[in-house]
Amino acid sequence: VGGYAWDRGVEIKTQISPQTLVIGDWDHLCSLLINLLSNGIRHARSEVTVTAALAEGGAKVRIVVEDDGPGFTPDDLAHAFEYFYSRNRAGSGLGLPIAQRIVHEHSGTIRLYNADTGGAAVEVILPAAIEWND
Repeated sequence: VGGYAWDRGVEIKTQISPQTLVIGDWDHLCSLLINLLSNGIRHARSEVTVTAALAEGGAKVRIVVEDDGPGFTPDDLAHAFEYFYSRNRAGSGLGLPIAQRIVHEHSGTIRLYNADTGGAAVEVILPAAIEWND
């Protein structure tokens, strides 16, 4: 994803708290993050921010991918998790439905919203690897 961001002139900023560990399928979780980052980069003007921190007293990990693009339209928010829905022809309409499936397979939740800054934000909450967070 770094090369894709570089080509588009988009900076990826990260704010990752220590001990934000989850247990799950490594390949699927990597696919999830690559998918969310790629979407953010595609729609960003100049930057994408990824934050990860413990939530709910350490029982969950909250990951937010936020871009500084135009944000979600009402149609996007209503249909983004439907297979083949895409705002433009550049997307396949598979990314967010697959992301949702991966999140649900890991007993998590995924939510789309427009950030206070106006860009799109995707929040993923997954169970934390509590035994690693002592």
